[in-house]
Amino acid sequence: MIWTAIAVTLVAWFVGLLLQLGPLVNLLLVGTSMGGARPKTVVEDEAGLWVAKFNLATDAWNSARVEHAMLMLARRCGLTTADSRVVEVGGRDVLLVRRFDREKVPDGYLRARMVSALTMLRAEDTFQSRDRWSYVHLAEELRRACSEPTSTGSIRASCWRTSRWASASQA
Repeated sequence: MIWTAIAVTLVAWFVGLLLQLGPLVNLLLVGTSMGGARPKTVVEDEAGLWVAKFNLATDAWNSARVEHAMLMLARRCGLTTADSRVVEVGGRDVLLVRRFDREKVPDGYLRARMVSALTMLRAEDTFQSRDRWSYVHLAEELRRACSEPTSTGSIRASCWRTSRWASASQA
């Protein structure tokens, strides 16, 4: 009997908490369908649009802080990365990464045209398509598609630096 009372009390407390947090709970628990391996959504502040990336309850480490640290380290190594910061929401860390494809203007946002690496590689975000995921293949596709692939500060050079960074960080 006492365990039933405790269970009912805990469920009531949890439901009350969910009602107080409202839509925020959905973001923390699920995220959106933006794609990728991590739950995420887009948020806006006075500086512009950010992708909010959430930790999972099953994470072995704090992915938000680890990814933020990797972005900071990449910048210190000379790579161009998006601005990022970690904020606490509902007692949990959330990584905010500034959207590189939107520029805030007085009457809204300008959209930068872009093509994803998966599109350039004619690949999908599936296990069966992973054999086509390669920085070397990406550099080859960029060289083929770009009008000036060998110019100073080229995409190919950036891709090479990024591939060296990715290889080192996965070791």
